[in-house]
Amino acid sequence: MSCNDKRSIPDGCGIMVYDLEIDLKRPLIDNIGEIPLREPVALEIRNKQGQVNCLVKTITLLDAVYERFRLTAYNPAPEYGSRWIPINCIEKIYKVLQVISNEELMENS
Repeated sequence: MSCNDKRSIPDGCGIMVYDLEIDLKRPLIDNIGEIPLREPVALEIRNKQGQVNCLVKTITLLDAVYERFRLTAYNPAPEYGSRWIPINCIEKIYKVLQVISNEELMENS
């Protein structure tokens, strides 16, 4: 994610994450205390074609009625606006612990 600010994750960088082991098959109301709000998270998201992708965002709101999260980008620019995503599209939630620069990745290869 490169938004050209100090919170951006430049191309080629890695992230160190921690699996929160949240059972997303349970109703959101049962998991509400386990979901990290306003912290960087990496989400494994399954699209309609069945492909799994990783998305690094911040969960800003939980909607237990419609079983969805409001995801926000790190920068407030309009082109990176917030979006709602149904929980059933999310496979796993990871807490982002650290961004690892491209140089550090190359040193440890």
